[in-house]
Amino acid sequence: MSTEDFNETLIELVRKNPLIYQSKNRFHKDKKQRNSCWKYISSELGQPVECCATRWRSLRDRFLREQKKLENTGSTTWDLYPQLVFLNGHLRRR
Repeated sequence: MSTEDFNETLIELVRKNPLIYQSKNRFHKDKKQRNSCWKYISSELGQPVECCATRWRSLRDRFLREQKKLENTGSTTWDLYPQLVFLNGHLRRR
């Protein structure tokens, strides 16, 4: 699986498991539930949980940077940005 395919599949799997990214989800703070989601995602991707979670954090953080860039300049060139728009309203910038 190419890196691009991995990223796209990871984004789709996370999107289908909102308790990972929705802080207002009642199970968001339930570590057992989140770990269960990550185990499912890692089994689907054939990669360790740590690899999937680390890559997700990287994609999420890049999305936030690109979102800020979009607000400041009016454009973004990151090809994965449109796939991550579902995160709007769920993430806070520090």
